[in-house]
Amino acid sequence: MCNLLKERPSKFGVNNSQKPAICNILLSDKSEAEIANLLGLPHEKLEGWIAPDTYSYVPGSTDLDILKRAYQKQQKALEAAWQNRAENLPLCKILMKC
Repeated sequence: MCNLLKERPSKFGVNNSQKPAICNILLSDKSEAEIANLLGLPHEKLEGWIAPDTYSYVPGSTDLDILKRAYQKQQKALEAAWQNRAENLPLCKILMKC
């Protein structure tokens, strides 16, 4: 797997014992808030917005490309979970007046 952020392996589940394959690293000097902004997140934190998985990529891909795919995958999963939620949830009633 492409080493997304070499300096922050624990934050993104990257194993530094593996040598990074061919991937263009664009985000190593970016803060978490800057990365969130590049992904279009409404928050400055990435936790909960990136789907945990192993992502395949082709040479020439960037770490940002991979994170965008992970973000999109998480959005789809959250949307599916929301669509399949139980009706009349108390939190739904409080927040959205369902």
